[in-house]
Amino acid sequence: MTRRDRRPYQDTWRNGELVRAGRRDCAARYKIMRKALVGALGRGPWTVADVGGWDGYFVRRLVEDFGGQGTIVEPRAVDLSATDIRHLQMTVAGDNVSAVGTHDVILALSVFHHMD
Repeated sequence: MTRRDRRPYQDTWRNGELVRAGRRDCAARYKIMRKALVGALGRGPWTVADVGGWDGYFVRRLVEDFGGQGTIVEPRAVDLSATDIRHLQMTVAGDNVSAVGTHDVILALSVFHHMD
């Protein structure tokens, strides 16, 4: 991956299909995540929050596949038209983490991407 790579950071998922491949291998990660969540929580529906969820690939797919409600916590603008996914446009910090609320699943993948 180079700085000239114009693909989006994350795969773009809309209405049940991949519309644009990104720089991250989202499909393989989703497959692992899906299996683990079904094993731990059953077939849903679940409430899911994705902290630093970028465009919402993972929360969109989880909501589509298992029902429930989704939340993206992302400081940049995210197009969530045609979804019921809630967008908290903020950076999580100690004084506002309670705004995320309680969920069955909270993804924090962006934290892992950027840690050694």
